[in-house]
Amino acid sequence: MTIAQQIAHDFLASIEKVCVENKIDIGSLETSIIYDKGAQAGIAVKDAQAGIIIASMNYDLDEKSLKRKKKEKELEDYCIERICPICNFKKQTPCIVNKICNEEAVTDEEIEEAYKKMLEDKNKKCQEI
Repeated sequence: MTIAQQIAHDFLASIEKVCVENKIDIGSLETSIIYDKGAQAGIAVKDAQAGIIIASMNYDLDEKSLKRKKKEKELEDYCIERICPICNFKKQTPCIVNKICNEEAVTDEEIEEAYKKMLEDKNKKCQEI
């Protein structure tokens, strides 16, 4: 069984559970794998009788992509903790976090540079305490 098939099976089970909890007739639900590229896949749950997709999901288990998303999330959290006048990224227009939030083209190098700057700031604050 591939990773996509395992996730599709669990996805179907969770959809069926929600349907049962809400007393919705589940009829004959089935999963279909829309695409499967190993670390990435698209999965749909559909009602086989009506042919209607009732739920779908995409997943990405690519290690590089996951690391980047983790760094983006940490940068967003860092930004939320501070106000703009004391932010490390205030001289950038727009700042790195706004670029991420607005889904503008941000290179891996920009993310890495901002992430290092954030870690340096956090370490500096820890040393001051």
